[in-house]
Amino acid sequence: MIDQDMYQGIQRAFKESVSAEIQMASGGLQRFVVHVPFTFTDGDHYMVVLRREDAMWVLSDEGHTLMHLSYDLTDFEFNEGTRREIIDRVVSAYGMENRNGELVLVIPEGRYGDELFSFIQAITRIT
Repeated sequence: MIDQDMYQGIQRAFKESVSAEIQMASGGLQRFVVHVPFTFTDGDHYMVVLRREDAMWVLSDEGHTLMHLSYDLTDFEFNEGTRREIIDRVVSAYGMENRNGELVLVIPEGRYGDELFSFIQAITRIT
């Protein structure tokens, strides 16, 4: 379970590193929706979730980014074209994992703000 001090510390790190507009809301047991002020070109907000996996915290888009891209791309563009190369290159460069369409970034101890900043940059580059 996350205590109130840790919750406030994470939210403060997010705000200091990314934007004062960042808000977190509980979304289940050790799962928090991170409301960010960044949107796709159609106005939908980026989906960012902070959740506990075993002994570590991760950021996830829960599959939203690639699903969102799939609306505008053909199967070829999405799976084999230049867009796939861009996605793979960005995922690798930012130390992320692509878990069957879900983009995940493990947070090293105490690096919450830095990793959220990187996660947002990666989503932006992919889109």
